[in-house]
Amino acid sequence: MISYIQKNLLILFFTPIFCFGQEKEPDSSSIGKIVRKIDSLSRVSNKSFVNGIVIDRKKVKENWQHFDNKMYSRIIINYIIDSTDYTEEYYFKEGQLIYEYEGELWHFPSLGPNEYQGWSGSFYFSKGKLIDHVTLGHGKSELDDWDPEKEILQRLKKRKAELQTLK
Repeated sequence: MISYIQKNLLILFFTPIFCFGQEKEPDSSSIGKIVRKIDSLSRVSNKSFVNGIVIDRKKVKENWQHFDNKMYSRIIINYIIDSTDYTEEYYFKEGQLIYEYEGELWHFPSLGPNEYQGWSGSFYFSKGKLIDHVTLGHGKSELDDWDPEKEILQRLKKRKAELQTLK
């Protein structure tokens, strides 16, 4: 039988191991630092591609940028459909998605060149799971049945396959 003192000594010994020995989940600020590092690294070595596709029976020219140095990588895709500019940005650490940004900018030419409305979202991931996100503007994030994690991961799978055909 363990004595009271032995029990307390065991608790004192193992508590720091359990409390401090666990791997800390990243937060949006630590992921933000990695994203800025990837952006800085990508200035030196960035590949560009153009991908012509058809969306809703309209020819669309996607402009891709790809950076990969094995530890970090990034994919940026920009395209325009009608009067809307779309942006998708994917950031990876050791092959795992850590951050995704997407934006839509709707231009209203009838109102003037500087009249637009937009929607954007920043999505933070850890171990394949969405851990935090922020959206601005009016868009799909206002829908009750919108599942950002599912949508982003499905689109990313498609985008990775497309990138392989562009390389």
